Amino acid sequence: MKTILIVDDDVCIGDMLQEVLAKEGYRTARAYSGTEALLYLSRSRPDLILLDLMLPGLSGEELLPLIEDIPVIVVSAKSETSDKVELLLGGADDYITKPFDTAELLARIAVQLRKPSAGTSGLLTFSGIRLDTFSRTAEVDGQPVRLTKTEYAILKLLMQNPSQVITKSVMLDRISEDTPDCVESSLKVHISNLRKKLKAVNDYRHFKALNEFSIHVPKGSIYGFIGKNGAGKTTLIRLICGLQEPTSGTYTLYGRKNTEHGIAKCRRRMGAVIETPSIYMDMTAEDNLKEQYRIIGLPSFDGITELLKLVGLENTGRKKAKNFSLGMRQRLGIAIALAGNPDFLVLDEPINGLDPQGIIEIRELILKLNREQGITFLISSHLLDELSRLATHYGFIDSGHMVKEISARELDAACRRCIRVQVSDMKALVRVLDRMEIEYSIFSDTMADIFARVNVSQLTLALAEENCDIISMTEREESLESYYVNLVGGKRNE
Repeated sequence: MKTILIVDDDVCIGDMLQEVLAKEGYRTARAYSGTEALLYLSRSRPDLILLDLMLPGLSGEELLPLIEDIPVIVVSAKSETSDKVELLLGGADDYITKPFDTAELLARIAVQLRKPSAGTSGLLTFSGIRLDTFSRTAEVDGQPVRLTKTEYAILKLLMQNPSQVITKSVMLDRISEDTPDCVESSLKVHISNLRKKLKAVNDYRHFKALNEFSIHVPKGSIYGFIGKNGAGKTTLIRLICGLQEPTSGTYTLYGRKNTEHGIAKCRRRMGAVIETPSIYMDMTAEDNLKEQYRIIGLPSFDGITELLKLVGLENTGRKKAKNFSLGMRQRLGIAIALAGNPDFLVLDEPINGLDPQGIIEIRELILKLNREQGITFLISSHLLDELSRLATHYGFIDSGHMVKEISARELDAACRRCIRVQVSDMKALVRVLDRMEIEYSIFSDTMADIFARVNVSQLTLALAEENCDIISMTEREESLESYYVNLVGGKRNE
């Protein structure tokens, strides 16, 4: 099944294209900005791209030169001949003007997809590795591998001479045409990186970002979604926002399964800010909202003033978004997500990189929207202390599995009192606590939490026999951070 990437920030057009292409048997992926498209292309390789030009952040014109060896059909409202000529000479394979006839677009897509790919004379194969020297792409057992220019040149040389031993000097000479900047001191690093990438594909084929995963977000809640990097948080968020499709299984949104045609309408009740806000940097806050109103097809600009006031941007005037602070941009992103009056907001790392004042502003805004507007939130964040001030419910994910779902009230009851002790020798403390059969959790080379009533004199004497001093000892309650570490793993007593 061919995959087509739709790069368009117009939700209505994107939904329509997705539905039409699905009926024709195509698999689709979505990107709502040029930056998001680049992120997708860094991980996956579609068979064709439908590219709008007017995109937030990185525009279609800026994105086009960065796309290599993938057919691109520009789908734009720009109808001037000069625009078409410029884009076609700039790398686009075809150009169709909005509004368009879907039958014509499907025909143009079929033409691009039936064009012969790189000829067989340009194919090199060896032990499951396939290198296309025309498109300069590599695959391992059918899985695409992204290579740098130098890594590609090295692999091409080795596959052209599979039975020969090639010295460093010969390799540098032979690859100099493709990658003149490579020198002997860096060659070893490039070869090592190439080996890692080829090996990683075999490991990744058996990896599931989400596996037998289930999550329940109560209406009206602020749901804190917690997990390590790579645990599957962003994958889940992209799935429910329609930015990628699950390889198996289903999920339900507002009572509809993702496989039903009505799922696109359900997503109109959602708003999302994923990774970074998709805003037009050369526009004011008001103009950004007006553009979003047009995209989602609202009949008038009623409510924009109230929306700006709600997120505290009513006094920004003609100031452009590129001159906003990070916190102001984040609040503008939330305002854009609120256009259309959604009742469910998805925020991926909403306070990443913000200063303390910005963090407070976003926290107060989320609480205000939840309490006054009744909006449900799903928030992914690494800042557990800050999340604990917001969330009414938590979900802990690890290696694609939901480890535990718990309400804030249940978490408070589950969090135990402990004694945080700082010592001069952690190994000695571990030996003593193990002998005393006391549960503990280690947080650093000198600090640990002890989850039991301890006879301080007895512990002090036992540590003294191990030549270990107690530097400090304080009673405290288990934090969200320590609860998480104990739940999913870390330095702790098993």
